[in-house]
Formats: sequence, C-alpha cells, structure tokens
Amino acid sequence: NDDASAIESTLVGVGLLSSASEDHTQVSIDDSCQDSTIDESLFGVGLVSVQNDNESQIGSQIDTQITPHEGNIGCANMDDLLAQMNVVTCEMESGGNAKTFKEILQVEKKHDKSGSEESSSKSSTKNKILLDRKVRAQENLLLERRVLLGSNHSEVLDIMISLGKLYVRNKEHNKAVSTYLGVKIIQIEEKGQQNNEVALTCMKIGDSYLAQAKFDSAMQNYLNAMDIQLKIFGKNHPIVASTLNSMGLVDLERGDFDVAMDYLQEALRIQQVHLAPNEHNPDVSQTLVNIGAVYYKERNSFSKARKKEDTYKEFIEKGTLGKIAFAHGERGEYIMAMHFYAEVLQLLRHRGEERSLPGIVMTLNCLGNLSAKTGRYVVAKDYHNKALTALDNSKEANKVDINDTLAYLGVIHFYSGNLQTALTTFKEIGPKQKLLLGNNHPRVARTKYYEGVVNYVLCKYDEATKNLNEALKMQLSVLQKCHPDTLDTCLAIGMVHLELDRFDEALTQFQEVLDGQKTIFGEKHPDIVQTLNSLGLVQIKRGETKIAMRYFIKSHKLGLKLLGPDHPFVATSLFRIGNLHEQAGRYLKARNSYKECIRIRIECLGEQHYEVAFALHSLGTLYAEMRKFDNAMSKFTVARTIATQSLGEKHPFIASIHVGRGSVFLRKCHFDEAKSELELALKIYKQSNLPDIHSKLRKIKKDIARVDHEEDLCV
Repeated sequence: NDDASAIESTLVGVGLLSSASEDHTQVSIDDSCQDSTIDESLFGVGLVSVQNDNESQIGSQIDTQITPHEGNIGCANMDDLLAQMNVVTCEMESGGNAKTFKEILQVEKKHDKSGSEESSSKSSTKNKILLDRKVRAQENLLLERRVLLGSNHSEVLDIMISLGKLYVRNKEHNKAVSTYLGVKIIQIEEKGQQNNEVALTCMKIGDSYLAQAKFDSAMQNYLNAMDIQLKIFGKNHPIVASTLNSMGLVDLERGDFDVAMDYLQEALRIQQVHLAPNEHNPDVSQTLVNIGAVYYKERNSFSKARKKEDTYKEFIEKGTLGKIAFAHGERGEYIMAMHFYAEVLQLLRHRGEERSLPGIVMTLNCLGNLSAKTGRYVVAKDYHNKALTALDNSKEANKVDINDTLAYLGVIHFYSGNLQTALTTFKEIGPKQKLLLGNNHPRVARTKYYEGVVNYVLCKYDEATKNLNEALKMQLSVLQKCHPDTLDTCLAIGMVHLELDRFDEALTQFQEVLDGQKTIFGEKHPDIVQTLNSLGLVQIKRGETKIAMRYFIKSHKLGLKLLGPDHPFVATSLFRIGNLHEQAGRYLKARNSYKECIRIRIECLGEQHYEVAFALHSLGTLYAEMRKFDNAMSKFTVARTIATQSLGEKHPFIASIHVGRGSVFLRKCHFDEAKSELELALKIYKQSNLPDIHSKLRKIKKDIARVDHEEDLCV
C-alpha cells in the first residue's frame, strides 16, 4: 500500500482531541441575561485570562533554575469515583433511573480474554524482573562508590537519589523512605537546613509515606518542606502550591474534607496568580481535579455529612464545577468531565431554562464535544442539536451562541463523513464568527482550522495550506504556542507536508507537536495517540518500517488504555499495523488487523464512511497479494461506491482503487484492462495538482511501463 494516500491514517482523528470548549477565554452573552456572571463562571470562563497587569509580571520573575518536586502535584484516585458516577442519558433528563458510568460504558472485549490476561501477566512479570535487576545493580553501585569516594560524595548522593526513585517504582516504599532520609542528612550537612533540595527530599519522603497510607508521617514531611519553601520563595510561589496540593491529598485520604479543600483552594489561588492569558497549565488542571475529588467524596460521604445544606453554594456559583469539568477534559479524562458537566447542567436547569440559557447551551455543546472525543458521534450530534433547539426556542439567544453551535455541528458532519456539508458549514460560519468576535479570536481560528482539515481530506492541498496557516497565525497571536488548539493545527500542517512528499518537514512538525503535547499533558494523553500514528506514518514514507511499527504499537497500546478498544484512533493504529504486516508478507496478521479496523470503523462511523472504504481498499490489495482476485475486486467495488459518495470521482483515493484493480488485471495477464485502470489513476493524480516529482506519479508511470514490458514478454 505504498501509494495509498497518507490521509488514510488520520482522517477521523485530526483535530478531534482539542479543548472541550473551543474557547475558554471569552463568552458573548446577551446583556439582558441577569445572571451572566454566574453562567460564565460555571464553565471556567476567564480562568486563564483574568489577571491584572501586576500579576502578569510575576510569572516572568520565577527562577527557571528551580527543579520542581517530581510528582508533587498529587492525583486523587479517580477509578473509585468513576465506578459510582451516573452517566448522562436521555432517561436521566426525563426522570428515569440513571446507571453508573462503569455499568454503562464497560466494553465487552471481542478478543480472547484469557489469552489477553495471560499475555498481560507475562509482560508484567518481565517488567518486574527487569526493574528488580536495575534496583540490585544500583544497590551494588552505591556500595562500590561509597567505599571508593566516601559517603558524602556528590556522585554517591546522585546514586542514592536514583535508587530512591527505583524503590518507588518498585513499590518498595520503606526502602525509599530509608534512602531519602539518608539523602536528606547528607544534603543538610553539605548545604544546610534551609535549602530547596532538602525541601524536595522531604516531599519525596512524604510521597512514600502517603503511598503507604501513613498520613501523619506524610503530612509532617510536607510541612517540613513547606517551612523551607516559604522562607526561600515566599507564600505565592508555584512550588508552595505544589506542596499545598500534596497536603490537601493527605487530608482528603484522612476524610478531613474542609482542611483538604482549604489547602487546594489556596494552591489554586497561587497558581492562577502566575497564569498567563490563555495558558494551558497542567498543574492548574491537576489542582482542579483534586478539588473535584474532595467535592465528590464529601458529597457522597455518610460519615462526614455537612450540617448546612448550602455549604457548597458559593463553591458552585463561583463556577468551580465547570472549571473542574474543563480540567478533566483537558487531561483527557473525558468521562469524568462529562459527569461534572452533567451536574452543571442539572444545576442550571434547576434555575430555569431562560435564566440560564447561555450556560445550558454551552454545557450541552461541551457534552457534545466530549462525546465526539470518545468516538460517539451520534450522541455528540444529539447534544449539539439540543443546544440549537434551546437557542431556537428562546428570545434571549444571541448570534454568537448560534454560530458556535452550528460550527460544532459542522465538526460532527466532518467526523461522520459528510465532507461537503461540513465544508459549506465552516465557510458560512467562519465570516459570521469573525464579524462577531474579531479577526483573531480562538473560535474563529478553530473554524478556519476545520475548514483546512476538510480541504486536506478532499486533497485540496493549496486551500488546506492557506486555511491552516491562517488559523495558525491567529492562534499564535492569542494562544500559547503549546496550546492544544495550536498543536492540532501544527499536526494538520504536518500531514499536508507528508502528503506532498515533504517528509523532513513533516517529521519536524510531528516531533515538535509531540514535544509540546508532552509538555502540557505528560506522557499519557489521548492527543498523543494520534501524533504517534502520524510519526509512524512518516517513518513508513522514509522507509524506516521498524521504527514505524514501534510508533504504531505504542499508539495502539496507549489508545486501548485511554480510549478503549472501540475508538476510531485504535482503528487507525490497527490499520497501520496491518499495512506493515502486509509489507512484510505476514498476510494473516494483516488480514486480522484490517478486519478489526473495519469492525471498529463501521461501529463508530457507519458502513458508508470513507474511513471504512480506506480499510476495505487495503483489505482488497491484501487479497490481491494472496491471489484471491475475486475477493480483492469485490472489496475494491464496495470501497469505490462508499468513497465516491463522500470524496467524489476525482479524489486521489479513487485513483488508488484503480491502481488496485490494475494490479489484479496485471496478475491475471489482462494487460489492456490493467493499462486502462492505471491510466485512469494517472489522470486523477494529475488532476490533483500533485507535483510532477511526487512519488505517486512516479510509481504509476513505472506501473504502466511494467504492464507494457510484461505484455511484450508474453507476446
């Protein structure tokens, strides 16, 4: 499948994993809405943009040489919370009994469960053995260096710190505590008590105690670290906020909800002081997630029932629930985000539809965006349609909300394969948004981005490049370079480079996107799943199939873990793994990968989606390689029928189908038919305005020459 279009790897996923709300910095609400402030705050509006000039200068004064405590922003255990949370369903809205997320979203895996568990167990055992070896090797190295260099040597100290990390990874927390206590003694002797390195070591000791549920010991070490940090940095430093987060989690585990909430609220206050306009800050997201854990656990705790029912009234009206939901969405925790948005929706509806219209509309749109991210496009469309209906039925609706909702529906049209409808929507809505919001608004940029992505899918590369560069220019002027929206646009630009055989530019673009995503999300986030696929694809084009396979396998495993087995991103990684199996002659493995990809895509996207056609085409080329010509031609026919509806007769993918049919005719020595199919493919490729030196044009010309050569040999 070397000449298959690069779009076959990323069409469903490009740009899907963006912010839950397309813009969190500005909402236009009709002046007649009395409670607009509350409605805005319910979504975290202004979280990353409201600050005075003095505060905006603080971030630049932070000492960039300070090393933050590793893992200092603790994370509450969300699995236990998730098992209890109610799913948002139509039945809930009409008064029916809701089911838990765990019950409603549990996916029945189609694979052999016992075999999967056995494989997982073997992998876990192997990793444990390797980690044990690393620990023992580091212990031996420590003994050697102590004898050779002395107990207080800097190299010995570094080995002890590394050994402590290995103990933590190996869950040997008692040994970790003992090691870090030794590190602390040396640090105090060498640098004194009031030193940031001592404070960081106290934090690590506290973390190990917390992992063992030794809450008093954990808290004492966090307090020791706090005393040092306050003297060195003052009370408004981000490192202090990190320690407050850890202290809050200790009290959360102890059930001291009031104290935990106080610590976390203070941590959030400090972090927001240092937040630049439109900055995506993972530490802020983590703090909000922790606050959400306190809120939810206390609300569901029978032993800690509050005396006053309205204790959380101010907490809610400040918009904290919406901010928590947004934080979960940004962290890729989509189900948790949906739960909190569902609670926001209930509160708003309780206040009244007209009074809370802007909030209700935005919540429904957020739920729609999150549903799309989980691959449930029909559900997503339903949420957006409900938002549009609420606007149509209200006298208080404003044009900004209407255009935003129509743009969201355009996105769903795109993911559902209705490309022309989507393109028309974006072209109509974009100018209206620009008129209402200004030339450099994030939502204007986002609509222009989607226009570019649709043009890319349609292989209109000049228009796609123009759209994407325009979107990027707007985003760089109002958003951070590492903002999720900006990174999505850069990824799409990289895909255009790849399709035009500019492999080096594409690789550079993809790597920069991956680095940016890791900076704001960490190593495990749904956005990274798609970027890994793109990196694998460019390595295929460069001939580095082993490197490509590593990227695809990593993407597949991460997608399974974060998104589940039936998500379009998982189908994409399976598709590419199948491509590589086919290239290597592993036909049965390739066939299994393609069939599973087709199953997922039909389930998520429907039988008439062009992504299904792409997978059917690849299955057809595989059957041709296996000399199952009738099967191959059958798959090509179905693929062409599906693709023509969405992509049109002149799309390069139709040319790929002609190439596949030509290869079948050539193998059967039907030379006239083979040449006719290849010439049709060449004509379509030329109409796509590909450069004359493009790999597809060169290959198709070689294939035509091969037909003539083999025909001469037969004669």
